[in-house]
Amino acid sequence: MSSLASVAAPLAAALVAAHPAPSPVPADPGVRAHVRRTGEVAVALPLERAFPLFTAEGERLWAPGWDPVAQWPADGSPAAGAVFSTAGGDGRVTLWVVVDWEPERFRVRYARVTPGLRAGTVEVECRAASDSSTIARVTYDLVSLSSEGDADLATWTDDWYLGFLGDWEREIAAALSRP
Repeated sequence: MSSLASVAAPLAAALVAAHPAPSPVPADPGVRAHVRRTGEVAVALPLERAFPLFTAEGERLWAPGWDPVAQWPADGSPAAGAVFSTAGGDGRVTLWVVVDWEPERFRVRYARVTPGLRAGTVEVECRAASDSSTIARVTYDLVSLSSEGDADLATWTDDWYLGFLGDWEREIAAALSRP
């Protein structure tokens, strides 16, 4: 077993055990809701400086309430296999794993699970819009894990998602304007 697997598997099991899902198996497996939403966020920074804003630690600089807890590695640095957790405003814990870490391509993909609610991936691909600005393409691909998750994902309309990413854009711009 690789050293990553020897760390990640027991860690994931412990995190899930500490935050069990209300119902670990849906009543009707295979008929859960699924959404895939893609949109863009403009960032007024060069590509090399914008991309790190979409890491666990980088997001801390602009996202209100974002407070990731590094599980591995301890310093929270981004790497394939890195694991962190976040708590939502509702107290639910979301577990995150960096699935693909490609800084040379300005791309990262996360697996995320909020037990009892939803699971899926979040992918961010950045490209230069100019020498001083970047476009981040953000794709959420989520599946519900319960009836509550079905209802939650029903709110993830195209219009809602555009507003969600619009909030990101405004929050990043506001953070960049601070001294």
